[in-house]
Amino acid sequence: MTEEHSRSDLDDVTYKTACLITQQASLDMGFTALGFFAVSKETLLALFSFVATYVVILLQTPRIMEEQSVNATVI
Repeated sequence: MTEEHSRSDLDDVTYKTACLITQQASLDMGFTALGFFAVSKETLLALFSFVATYVVILLQTPRIMEEQSVNATVI
């Protein structure tokens, strides 16, 4: 009897947790940037993707360009 009761409690907790996760995932959460526009999860993901791509491109840029700019300022 105790085992059935604990299993029922576990199923209830699991169900409530699943409902909470589903509800949070479906909500449009975000904030506004000084009231000008809404910053949502999609906007943050796009911004993060842009920054990550920019960093990768910068890391792939050869260091020769730095030496050329230094030589150009000396002359």
